[in-house]
Order: sequence, then structure tokens, then C-alpha cells
Amino acid sequence: MAMGQLGRAVAVLDVVADLETASASEIGRRLGLAKSTVHRLLNVLQVHDLVFRAESGYRLGGRAVGWVDRGQTMSMARLRSAALPHLVELHRRAGVAVALATPSREAVAYPERLYDRSQLSEIAPLLSRSPFHATATGKMLLAFDPVPGRCYSGERRLPAYTAETITSPELLDRELGRIRQAGLATCRGELFPGVTAVAAPICDHRRRVVAAVGLAGPSERVLHPGLARLVRATAAAITAVLRSTQGEPMLLSALVLPQRA
Repeated sequence: MAMGQLGRAVAVLDVVADLETASASEIGRRLGLAKSTVHRLLNVLQVHDLVFRAESGYRLGGRAVGWVDRGQTMSMARLRSAALPHLVELHRRAGVAVALATPSREAVAYPERLYDRSQLSEIAPLLSRSPFHATATGKMLLAFDPVPGRCYSGERRLPAYTAETITSPELLDRELGRIRQAGLATCRGELFPGVTAVAAPICDHRRRVVAAVGLAGPSERVLHPGLARLVRATAAAITAVLRSTQGEPMLLSALVLPQRA
């Protein structure tokens, strides 16, 4: 393919990755391409197993998914290895639930969570993923996204989960600005009533925020100044380990908040 066609093919892959399942018509609308052009590009991508056609539309093919999985697996293994000893110590000293959070396609993922039976009644249901804008770890990741504001639209309101959820993009922007200044994110009943969380950033060797450490539990315990210091110290310790092992960094390029009218 010529360079122009290559660029269009890459753009098609971006749309399919963003939407997870995309029709040729939707791809054409997003990229401003004729449907016949989109079909030609999709045919080439199918030949190389970069996309495949499902009943609901086009999805990433096995070859493309394999590339992503190989890169994420290496990065995730490095991150978990660096973080786990420090998370265990944080859980022991803080006495509340602890989480390591990373960005997934449309939400915050938790590759590690530490809690004991007595804390199950104090924290939110153990979701495998949580919304960025309604969690402390999610807001921390958004605050240091290298492309500010790309994860939400200023013309839309964000989903509300409780009366405390920030649904205005403008208010969220202000909150993220405060988080960047403080280096600490808080969330008070914004995803589940009565659950408070704090989070601090973890950086790679290039000083990019790639994950966050969070604590969750009752406000009177989580908001104690001593716990905030512990969270910061834990994130700093994990960052120091990552900076000493210069490997491929985990990027925040997958941050995409679901948009609802």
C-alpha cells in the first residue's frame, strides 16, 4: 500500500479499537471516507488478520490483539512485581482495602487488590473495573493523561452513580487540576455511598504516570492524614523500582470514557 493508504488503514484500526465493534458505515463517518474506500481497506486488513468481520461489525483480529497482549503482559508483569511487596506493607499498616489501578479501554482496571474479610463490609462491591471520573484512582490517571480532556466531551454530562458524582466536564477539569497540584486524589461517595478513597500516582522511568495506588473504606479512616502520607510513600517506592528497571512503559493511550447524553 502507498503511504496514504497505510495512514488510512491505521486510522481504520484506531476506530475499530476505540469502538471494539464497528460497522463500515460508522468507520466511514468517523474518518470522512467513502464506504467503498473503507471496504477496500478492511479487506486488506482482514487478509493480514488485523481485523475480522463478526455479526455485529468489524473487530480487531488475532494478530492485532496478539501485539497488544504481548506488550501489556510484559509491562503488567513488571508493574505487579514492583508493586506487590509495597502494597502488602501498605495494607498491613493502613488497615483498609488497597488497590493497584491501571487504565483499560474504558475504565479503571485493578490488577491487584488487597483486603481482608472484615473490610468487605466497608468497601464498594468488588468490581473488576470502575469508571474513571467516579473513583480516586481513575481521577488520578485522568489528571496525568498526556492529552488532557480527550477522555470526555465538554458538551456532554458524565454518568452519575450517586448524588456526589461529578457529572460536569468543566467541574471535572477543575478537580483534575487540583489533583495535579496536590499529587493526591480523593473520592467521597462518588461511586458508592459511604465509600471514600484516596490515590497517589505511580510513574515509569520516563516520569509518566502509568498506574495509581488507592485506599478505600470509611471516611473517618481513609481521610486520616497519616494514610495519605502512606499512600504517597507507597506510590513513590513503586515508582523508584520502575525507574530502576528501564523497560517498555505502559502508556495511557487507551483512556476512553463512555459518553452518555
